[in-house]
Amino acid sequence: MELDATTFILEVINFLVLVWLLGRFLYRPVQSALKTRAAADQAQMQAVAAERAKLEADRAELQRQQADLAAQRSQAMAALDADISAQRQARLQALEVELQEERNKARARLEQERARACEHNEQALRQRMSAFLGSYLQRMASPAMEAAIIDLFLADLAQQSDAAQQVLRNGWTPEQPPPPFDISTAFPPSEVQQRQVEAQLSKLLGLTPQMRWNIYPPLIAGICVHLPGYQLEASLHRGMDAFAQSAAPLDNAA
Repeated sequence: MELDATTFILEVINFLVLVWLLGRFLYRPVQSALKTRAAADQAQMQAVAAERAKLEADRAELQRQQADLAAQRSQAMAALDADISAQRQARLQALEVELQEERNKARARLEQERARACEHNEQALRQRMSAFLGSYLQRMASPAMEAAIIDLFLADLAQQSDAAQQVLRNGWTPEQPPPPFDISTAFPPSEVQQRQVEAQLSKLLGLTPQMRWNIYPPLIAGICVHLPGYQLEASLHRGMDAFAQSAAPLDNAA
């Protein structure tokens, strides 16, 4: 096959036509598609970058929120611990106050029980002492002892002040004498003793009232004058009562 100029020119024309056709119908669409794809890829990459930046910002915000929550939780835990400690301390103080009150109550109850026991023992002791003293005085009682007590009684009447005499007279006069009153003794008195007592009472009252004598053994030994509104007594029985009443303070002082 021989290559002549016509064939060569036609080949060149065919090639140029092919190039033009490729450029016109293949290269440009492909280039346009590549540009469009590149633009889309660029836009997608920008979107991904923006999304990544947004995610980074969200992550930073989330970390900040987590840090804030951790700080708030730490503060809340510290406040809770402080509140629990304060409540525990307050409760401990309240319990200590309650325990102290219970101790005081228990101490007061013990003191009351001890006081009641002491009072009971004192009362029993006073009763035994009074019973012993009464028995002893009853064995010692005699007309002679009673006579001695009556002498002391008369001496005390003779020493009464004017004010005491006015109180005992109670405004009585010979025109308005007092009603009859009783004079009691444990033993029958002698006539001399009766006259002495009546004379001393008449002198004390400033008049001569009516007097009734009677025997009253509970006096043990002594005398008791029952004036209207008053009672003058000097007896072993009264001494026993005074001893029983004074035994409690003496024992407490011991």
